[in-house]
Amino acid sequence: MQHIVDRIRQHELRFLSCARNYLEAACADRTIPYEGAYVPHSLQLIADLTLRGGKRVRMALAYEAARLAGAEYDSTEANTAALGIELLDTAQLIQDDIVDNSDGRRGGWSVPYALRHLAPHPSAQGLSAVVNDLGLVLALQAVSAAGLPDAQSNAMTGVLVDATKAVCIGQIMDIEGRQEGHWSEIGIEHMHEDKSARACLLPAVRLGLLAADRADLAFSSSVHRYGIALGVAYQVGNDYADMFSDSEVNRRRAGNDIRAGVPSVAIRELLRQATGDEKRELDLIIGNPNASDDQVDTVRSMMDAHQIRPIVAGEAQRYARAAAQEANTWSSWGQADALTFLRDMPRWALGCFSVPLGPLETDPLFLS
Repeated sequence: MQHIVDRIRQHELRFLSCARNYLEAACADRTIPYEGAYVPHSLQLIADLTLRGGKRVRMALAYEAARLAGAEYDSTEANTAALGIELLDTAQLIQDDIVDNSDGRRGGWSVPYALRHLAPHPSAQGLSAVVNDLGLVLALQAVSAAGLPDAQSNAMTGVLVDATKAVCIGQIMDIEGRQEGHWSEIGIEHMHEDKSARACLLPAVRLGLLAADRADLAFSSSVHRYGIALGVAYQVGNDYADMFSDSEVNRRRAGNDIRAGVPSVAIRELLRQATGDEKRELDLIIGNPNASDDQVDTVRSMMDAHQIRPIVAGEAQRYARAAAQEANTWSSWGQADALTFLRDMPRWALGCFSVPLGPLETDPLFLS
């Protein structure tokens, strides 16, 4: 899967070039006059988080979908698609960090944490919410001000609006799922579909296809199925890494998620299989912000005892294969190298999260 890594690196170089230009202009923009330190500081925090980057999966999906349908990588349309989805991701991360009260993100401070050092409590919380909104505006403006034809611009803006609605709904479901007694009422897959698929990966592919002026493909049922399956596979893989990885960072995340009562496939399966005594013990740990490290380790030990790890891995594998199988039907759409990238992306994503590939290791679908 080295070809995935190589292409992402190439895309990141072209993305960073256009992103720096756009964000520098946004930080210098005085069309709406302002005074004080908060506005420029907030704009710079958005810019810094965007440029620090993560895996850059969304951006890469946009570029490759654009190429699949005939657009050039360095076209204004493809760069606009990549910029829009990455700025939307920045806003979504700020929202996540507000909800989770996270202090770190992408190797640096989270935006809410940085703002707590700028504004007095409780003003910082309100400021974080407004900066999240500002990030969304910058994502929409990246498309609306790109000079694209009206129909194309409107369609791409609509994708970003739909994605924003999806992440808000998914976030609300996430918060509800953390409340005591709501585990059985919240569909984990539906939450993942909203927060990771409809809000992130599906719109990335749609924006890329719209960059090639192929609305017929962007809004096809096949692309919808691909985006949903890829998004769920990605999120379940992320949950797997957080819960089962031995790295110190992931162990800390697992502890934070258990204490916060964050819904996940792993926790859902454990609650389904736990004995009566175990459930009573879990009730004292999951969602308890004061749970000790030993109690968190107890949850992980229960997962090992009930063989939860292969269940979660199997769930991720199932969705990854469904996404790849869908992409494999697009051979008539255009460029073969872009098709290979989109088909192999689900399997590569699982590898990033150290999810065992199992049957995907020798699946003929990935060997062609």
